[in-house]
Amino acid sequence: MVYVAPFNIQEVLVYNRTSILFGQIWRLMTGHFLHCDFGHLMWNLVAFLFIAGALEYDMSSYKFSKIILLGGSLLSAGLLLLKPSLQLYCGLSGILNMMLVLLLDKQYRSTRQKIYPFIFTLAIGKVFFEYFSTTSLFTSTSWESSLEAHLLGLGIGIVYSITKHRYGN
Repeated sequence: MVYVAPFNIQEVLVYNRTSILFGQIWRLMTGHFLHCDFGHLMWNLVAFLFIAGALEYDMSSYKFSKIILLGGSLLSAGLLLLKPSLQLYCGLSGILNMMLVLLLDKQYRSTRQKIYPFIFTLAIGKVFFEYFSTTSLFTSTSWESSLEAHLLGLGIGIVYSITKHRYGN
């Protein structure tokens, strides 16, 4: 996750709609690993370490990486298609929302404890609150948050979980 890289490197890696449309498709993935400021990096890093550690525990690193790459690619493609006004994007928030859904689904299916659907409901409520109030609850970044990325992350996580349990791994 890049924050301290020289600006010219960040400039080549950030999700930039115009650059992507001109063929720089690597930005669909690399933008997720850039952060607009130190606070943004720290929030994303703490959440990633917690969620990824719990999620990867029961799967191979290969499968975990595949989920991150597929989810990140779908997320960026969704932003490209559904949010044409979004010119720049960076951060793991969308992927983190996807991973949270996968973790909560995994935990609920293995324990059947009702706390996991409750946390899932809170996560959905948080994202919708942020979307409709246009305010991020836990962070304040130097860039405007892409709340659509959070919604897409939740949606991708839900679709992946349903597909996985319906058709297998």
